Amino acid sequence: MWNWKKIQTLVPPSGTAEVDFAACLDAFPQLEKAKLTPQDPVYHAEGDVWTHTQMVIRALLDDAHYAQLDQRDRETVFLAALLHDVAKCSTTVIADDGRISQPGHSRKGAVDARIALWEAGAPVLQREAICRLITVHQVPF
Repeated sequence: MWNWKKIQTLVPPSGTAEVDFAACLDAFPQLEKAKLTPQDPVYHAEGDVWTHTQMVIRALLDDAHYAQLDQRDRETVFLAALLHDVAKCSTTVIADDGRISQPGHSRKGAVDARIALWEAGAPVLQREAICRLITVHQVPF
């Protein structure tokens, strides 16, 4: 099991674009299911949830604002990006017409992330900041 200090090592240093995605999967085994979780191609032509998650993280690391954050805020945003769709695997619904949806995945994902981060010993305020970002990640839509 990964503790908070070890989870913090998943976050690349500022200015680094390399991510150890294998370590991310090891730290949060529930993300393995993301590899097999489909998404609606209307919104996610990239395919499965894991591919999407990696794309989100790469875009985050390329963002100039991310590089300007202090270490704690980089950890918060990185882990929110990593876990933002963690519950899609357990909320996926495929309609009769083939359309795919994941209703409630943001709220459930925040709960799932909260449990994982609590078990790892994440500081309360940082854990809650991560989970809040997960909860509201679809609000702009």
